[in-house]
Amino acid sequence: MRTPAAIDLKKGNFAKFKLGDVSAGRVAIGNFRSAHVLDFVTVSYSVPGYFGSPIPLVLLYEATPITAEKLKDEVLFRVPRPDAIRMVDKVEFLDVAGQKMALVVVPPSSRYPVKQGDSVKFSGQTRTANCTNALRRQLLDASTIIVKAEDHTIYTRNEGAVFVLFEKSTTSGQPPFTDMSQLQDAPWANGRFKGDEFHNLVGFHVRYVDDSDEPICHIQLWTAGVNVSAGFHNHIGQSFAVAFGFPPFISLAKEANVGVPEPGRYRLINAKAEATAAVEGGDSTDGASLVVLRSNLTDQTWDLETIPGTNLYTLKSVSFASSDWPVENGQKLIGTRSLAALGVTTNSWNLDPVDRQKFQIRLVDVNLVWSVNKNDDIVLAQIGTSQGQDWIFGEVDDKT
Repeated sequence: MRTPAAIDLKKGNFAKFKLGDVSAGRVAIGNFRSAHVLDFVTVSYSVPGYFGSPIPLVLLYEATPITAEKLKDEVLFRVPRPDAIRMVDKVEFLDVAGQKMALVVVPPSSRYPVKQGDSVKFSGQTRTANCTNALRRQLLDASTIIVKAEDHTIYTRNEGAVFVLFEKSTTSGQPPFTDMSQLQDAPWANGRFKGDEFHNLVGFHVRYVDDSDEPICHIQLWTAGVNVSAGFHNHIGQSFAVAFGFPPFISLAKEANVGVPEPGRYRLINAKAEATAAVEGGDSTDGASLVVLRSNLTDQTWDLETIPGTNLYTLKSVSFASSDWPVENGQKLIGTRSLAALGVTTNSWNLDPVDRQKFQIRLVDVNLVWSVNKNDDIVLAQIGTSQGQDWIFGEVDDKT
């Protein structure tokens, strides 16, 4: 701890710091977790006639070697080298757009638990128990790798690891997010991006806390609207890597989708309900429900289009088929007039073949597919939880 000059222990000059929200009668400092780390604990108190603690409460407040400070308009995190610590250290620092971000330092030859859907961007080496027990290490070029950690654990090797952990969050609210800056107002914009739906959230630096002050990474969050491309950035000559990411940005290698319908106009027929998908009432207003209809007189057609550079699709009738954020099992699908409509961030779909005729329409990066509930609403449901999840793409010859 850095002691301010105004504090003089010899003269009895002290400063007050709030350490927790629970009152305590005793505070003790010690090596409670490790011989190399000082933490402190508090013990609750009871005062006859004033306050009685029903159960003697002992709370441990863990010290963290990860520190944060302001660096101009951004945030600088300093982290210890993994081989200099003996216990895992984690500090959560950002909760936005359904993602909660934390810095994690794991010492050598250790393990760290992860949940399904978590992702990491790391420095060092990690290993997960999957079918190949594959080793993952930091790459020179940006790379995204999907790994199934069957025992929900990350293991470190001799050098340990530092990583940014991305966890699912339900507390960050829904868009629009008002604390992101328009890029045209950035000091480095130089007249560019005027009128573009292009926003930036303040970034953060991560460096080692030792005398080397070695940078690990600098990360920012971005949003891009209609007809806006973040493009590719050449950082040759820089001593650290830059990662860009914000839901629902998706970067995938384009693959041949054997047996998947070609882009075109179709009727979407639910195989179980024998009914066609439609935007209720033909209403193009944002938020109109998607339903199935059994009358051929009211059939609506859907334009299937690929998202450039990916194997994903959009589906548009009088509006785009979309889902609110955050995504939940059983959530109704809705229509939106624009892929950048505020409040809607998920309208990219995988087509997973069931057989030569039927497909499941799955939301990108999750195991939720189009399904039909008892009220004939089209909803997102876990794969395999109902029989109404198979869809037939009935081609429409005339687009007029």
